[in-house]
Amino acid sequence: MKNISLLELARKAGISKTTASLILNGKSDRYKISSVTKARVLRIAAEYSYKPNILARNLSMGKSMTVGVIIPGLHEVESVELIENLEKELIERDYQMVIGFTAYDEEKGRRIISEMVERRVDGILYVNPGGEIVEIENGSIPVVCVAHDAEEMPSVLIDIDTGVRKLIGYWYPRGKRSIGYVGLKVGNSDCKKSYKENYIERFSMQGDNMFLLKNENDYDKLKKALASLITKGVNAILFETPGLTYLALKVVKELNRPSLNDISFGSFGYHSAFDVSAKEVIFVRKPAAALAEKSISLLFNLMDGDKSVNTNIKVEPLFLF
Repeated sequence: MKNISLLELARKAGISKTTASLILNGKSDRYKISSVTKARVLRIAAEYSYKPNILARNLSMGKSMTVGVIIPGLHEVESVELIENLEKELIERDYQMVIGFTAYDEEKGRRIISEMVERRVDGILYVNPGGEIVEIENGSIPVVCVAHDAEEMPSVLIDIDTGVRKLIGYWYPRGKRSIGYVGLKVGNSDCKKSYKENYIERFSMQGDNMFLLKNENDYDKLKKALASLITKGVNAILFETPGLTYLALKVVKELNRPSLNDISFGSFGYHSAFDVSAKEVIFVRKPAAALAEKSISLLFNLMDGDKSVNTNIKVEPLFLF
């Protein structure tokens, strides 16, 4: 049977197009439309398999009812959880997600932005970009950065300093007072800064126990860094990313050295390997639900033109051990 338009459906029901629309959008009670009329419209809609023209409806409202989400990839469990929570928040607002993966490629990011502008998305979420952010021309679309500090751009951040202090605060009273650091040269600068302030400067530590790698998958360099930290007598290591921590667990398994087993590992971020590893890892975890709720709330406030909202929000991380 051929699908019918909203106008045709309304004519068959003997009512106006507006009344039919209100019924189909679940607003009959609010506008005190009789149950008999409601039943008649729903029966006709089911009989003719009526499908609303969502695009036309949205454009008539001046909105696309979509939000663009830009992210490097979904290599980490926490990134997947965050995307799932963002989608949940959007669905509750009758919005859809358009997602683009940059793979840390700036040119690809520009193409994705261009495509999203053409699709007339109502707002954009930049999730943990980890590099230069491509700006929207003329600021025509509200943008919020998630889990990343973008200077003057509206952002919802993880309170990194609190997370690092909790890790160090866990170790120190347990005798783990020689704490090393393994991170990335182009990585989480706030995590490095917090390690220096809350450990090196606070306790007037001497020597350099910080190792920075060019990339997260450099197994050989990480193995050398761990060997050097063992020589220096560290008894705890803070890893800047869950990917580095995961790689370090592989090194531990391969080398099978008791000295490595005696060193406590702490990760800024969660990896599923932590659940099955023979070696215990304590970690700070991104609060996916809170990040999503705060980010969507901020973006929708900006989309509504509210200029009074706080555009730099920090969310406290979860600490698990």
